[in-house]
Amino acid sequence: MNWVPGIATMALAAAGLPTAQPAAGTTDVLRVKDVGRLVPVRPDSEIRIALPYVIGSNYRWQILSAKRVTLAGPIVTGDDPDRSVGAPGLPQVAFIKLRAPSSGTGSVLLGEVRDGGGGVAPNSYRFRFRVVP
Repeated sequence: MNWVPGIATMALAAAGLPTAQPAAGTTDVLRVKDVGRLVPVRPDSEIRIALPYVIGSNYRWQILSAKRVTLAGPIVTGDDPDRSVGAPGLPQVAFIKLRAPSSGTGSVLLGEVRDGGGGVAPNSYRFRFRVVP
């Protein structure tokens, strides 16, 4: 399966960053398609991200850098709740929960890192947030 690295996707989407109204308490689950979009969130709300996870790949998702957001729990993997039975694609996702405690613009860069050290896989994605009261 060919995945477009998030950095390239973000550059393509930079011309027009659509936004929506912030949710109260939590965001919708963000996915690769949301890279490059400026996502509005309320202060201290939970930001949820689901990224593809391949069992046995020896890679795991990790925060490579973060600005104005913090990890709100462990990164866990599980079945993708949005995947229909028999649908093509990966059945597993990594769930990342973040918090944006203060107003302003924040971001997080997530990348796949080889278990036990080593380099970063070609899959990395930057998500951007605008924290508004």
